[in-house]
Amino acid sequence: MQDLSSQRPEGPSFLRAALISGTAFAVLWGPIMWFLTWREDAMPIALAVGVSVLTGALFGLAMAFFVRWKAKRVVGHSGH
Repeated sequence: MQDLSSQRPEGPSFLRAALISGTAFAVLWGPIMWFLTWREDAMPIALAVGVSVLTGALFGLAMAFFVRWKAKRVVGHSGH
């Protein structure tokens, strides 16, 4: 039997965490912003999609860095 307590917990890779969180954010945030503000401001759809993609990418990167930072903290404190 293998002792599982000594193994490092594996999380999603950096790229996978960025893609999952960024895509989910852009897909949810973009339409909400379109219906609440951008449509009334007559923002072109292409610009709205571009802003949503860019914002999703930045959010995804931020979340991936956070997941990596949190994982290093958990692994570093597992010796208690």
